[in-house]
Amino acid sequence: MPVAEVWQDREIRFDAPISQLALRAGEAAADSKVPIDAAGNVEDTKGNSGELGTLTVSNLRLTWHAAIGQARVNLSIGWACVVSIDLRDAQSQLHGKRQAMYVMTKFNTSRFEFVFATDDESLFASAVYRAYDTSRLFRDLKLRGAIIKSQRLLLLPGEIMVNRVAGVWNLSSDQGETPAVPGRRPEWTSFTATTAVPSGNLGTFFLTNVRLVWHADAAESFNVSIPYMQAGSCLRRSAGSRGTDAPCGGYVLGFRMDPAEHMKTVFKELSSMHAIYSREPIFGVDVNVQQGRQRHLDPGADSAADDERFEQRTCRER
Repeated sequence: MPVAEVWQDREIRFDAPISQLALRAGEAAADSKVPIDAAGNVEDTKGNSGELGTLTVSNLRLTWHAAIGQARVNLSIGWACVVSIDLRDAQSQLHGKRQAMYVMTKFNTSRFEFVFATDDESLFASAVYRAYDTSRLFRDLKLRGAIIKSQRLLLLPGEIMVNRVAGVWNLSSDQGETPAVPGRRPEWTSFTATTAVPSGNLGTFFLTNVRLVWHADAAESFNVSIPYMQAGSCLRRSAGSRGTDAPCGGYVLGFRMDPAEHMKTVFKELSSMHAIYSREPIFGVDVNVQQGRQRHLDPGADSAADDERFEQRTCRER
């Protein structure tokens, strides 16, 4: 079962059906079913001047909707579209000059600026955006990354090692660059367990609760990290078939293991992990509410040292 399409973090939508503002599976704070933070009486100063509404921050996006009864006037801004977030003064139709949050974005070939005026200091959108930006390995396919050290996988925060499988042949011939399609991030369309005669690179599988990782035994830098979020399907075939899926910008990866019974066991385990993830995705955006609020109140806390420690933490080895 493929993961339901995740558009919430990759698109900007205006006046969407109210159902599209509801939280999808996995869109929440850690161990919670509610948004990370929310504030009422927030004015969309630039797009809906004079209109008060509710601004909600989740691990995938910012949403704003007008007061009850006018909720059809709304915005959904995915974090992948955000370029920068800044706090400075703005002219409000309702309250005159006041502090506002400026959100600069880019979606497809268009650029948008959103300005939200609010007196609520508890919002910490910039901290959540930084957490999203530094946790892309949870969500994006990565080729030739610094993810292996001394034949061991560097685990992400909260990532759990499920199995390590040696003696895996990667039959894919093209692992130079991630396929790119404008406006879409690369997607892995399928895993193919095959009985074709090995003609690729021998390496090792790492199965975790969020992704599948393979690296060549002869060169750790020759690797691929495939989040289950990007997996369209897991297949088992009798021949090495490789292809592309143009609309998704994805491609098929073929692997072989000996003996055949061992391959079936690994394939079953991988399919099970993929199904579990599909039911409850893990997007990897983990923000401490109290720390995030403190950072919002004290912008100086967001120093370069903080960013460096956060990035090191995302790649620590467990």
